[in-house]
Amino acid sequence: MLPGILNGRKIEKSSVEAIATRLELKAELNQPIDALSGGEQQRVAIARTILADPEIIFLDEPTSALDTHSRKLTMDLFHELVGQGKTIIMVTHDLGLAEKTSRTIVMRDGKIERDIQLPQFNTVIK
Repeated sequence: MLPGILNGRKIEKSSVEAIATRLELKAELNQPIDALSGGEQQRVAIARTILADPEIIFLDEPTSALDTHSRKLTMDLFHELVGQGKTIIMVTHDLGLAEKTSRTIVMRDGKIERDIQLPQFNTVIK
């Protein structure tokens, strides 16, 4: 758990197991990272980020390699974290994912085009 080592925090085994269970990674805990699928690797990266317990979580296309089921597990977890007071800043090209956020900033050619509170698909796609 490199992030925990770098910031000097000890990460409890029970915390690792809890997040692994939540993201359905228990069977993969003892596998080398290169033996995992792309989606499993992505969920491991998300788990590591969450275990580091930052106040602000930056995510770049966090669900791009995930199947529908894993995507739902991950988004449910993100919503729970926001409910616990965490801030999540996420970059995505997935408009369906963008509409599940509390705020979406639509950018085009490096400029802010729209800032939408409680977005819906039709307000994001314009």
